[in-house]
Amino acid sequence: MALMRNIATAMKGGMPGGSRLGSVSFDMFFDRQKLVGQMDKATYRALNRAGATMRQHAKRSMRARAIDKPSTPGTPPHRHKQMRGKKSRGDYGLQRSIMYGYDQADRSVVIGPSTAFGAGIHRIAGTHEYGGAETKKNPRRRKRVRGGSGEIRIGSTQKRDKRDRFKNLATVSGTLLGNVSVTYGHLFTDEQARRANQLNETLYGPTTLQSTYPPRPTMGPALAVVAPSLPGMI
Repeated sequence: MALMRNIATAMKGGMPGGSRLGSVSFDMFFDRQKLVGQMDKATYRALNRAGATMRQHAKRSMRARAIDKPSTPGTPPHRHKQMRGKKSRGDYGLQRSIMYGYDQADRSVVIGPSTAFGAGIHRIAGTHEYGGAETKKNPRRRKRVRGGSGEIRIGSTQKRDKRDRFKNLATVSGTLLGNVSVTYGHLFTDEQARRANQLNETLYGPTTLQSTYPPRPTMGPALAVVAPSLPGMI
C-alpha cells in the first residue's frame, strides 16, 4: 500500500487538492546511481514505469500547431511548429521540458516541467496548467532619446519648416489608431524626446503587456488517464 501511495502522488498539483506543479531537476533523474541504491528493485521499477507512462501521455497530448493557433481552453496547450522553415531553440520547448524524477522527501515520482529548461518554461507551464496572467515586453514600443530619431507628429500636415528636409513621413499600420501617417525626425532636445515617447505610447500602448491565460492543463488529464493502470505497475 505504501508503494501505491507513492505512485498515486506522481504529479503534485495535477490531482484534486494538489498544491503545486511538480518541478524536476537533474539530480532527481532515475538513472542517477545514488537514487538506484536508495530504492529496492520493485519500488524502482514501479515508480520509473509510472513516471515514464505519464510523461509519454502528457507529451503526446500536446498537438503540433502553428504558433498563432492556441488550443481550446481546458485542453492541453499546443506545441508549436517551426517558423519559416528554421529550427528555433524554442520549438517544442514546453513539451520537451516535461520530465520525471524521484522525490526523496516524499518517496514519490514527480512528473512536470524540468527546471533544467529554464525558469521561463517552468513558469509558463504553471500558467497553462492552472490559468493566470503573463507580463511581457511590448515588442512595438521604443524608447526615444535626445540625439536619436523618433516620432514628431501623428497625421500628415501641409505645414513645413526649414528642417522638414530632415524628416520622413511614413504610413504605419496596426497601431492603436489604425493605419496612420507618422512623421519621424531627429530629436534635438529633451522635450522632443519626451514628446516622441508620448506619441510612441499613443501608437502602440504601454511598454509592458499583460495577457490572461485560461487553464490548459496537461499533467492533470494525463494523471486521470494513467491512474487506472497504476495498480498493474506494482
